[in-house]
Amino acid sequence: PAYACRVRGNPSSWRKVLTMAGYGNAGVPPSVVERMEDFDLEEGRPQTEEKKIVDQRLWEAYISTRPYLALTPSAEAGRVLLHNRDAIVKDTLK
Repeated sequence: PAYACRVRGNPSSWRKVLTMAGYGNAGVPPSVVERMEDFDLEEGRPQTEEKKIVDQRLWEAYISTRPYLALTPSAEAGRVLLHNRDAIVKDTLK
């Protein structure tokens, strides 16, 4: 689960990177860009209860050997933001 929980990223982020100048958008056919936009709509829909359960089980497997992590991905994101708040504020003031 480490790849899925840390490295993989999410499809929306990858699509944005691939459509940016210098990252592969030169020559991307318009039909591909349209499909990417369709995926954005799909990802905007609420997650099903079944998918939530699958994702939570994956997270639980991931944290089983990492007791310092929060119980949910959302709580972990919040923990990281709070932990790094001073650096984040400093960076915003540049």
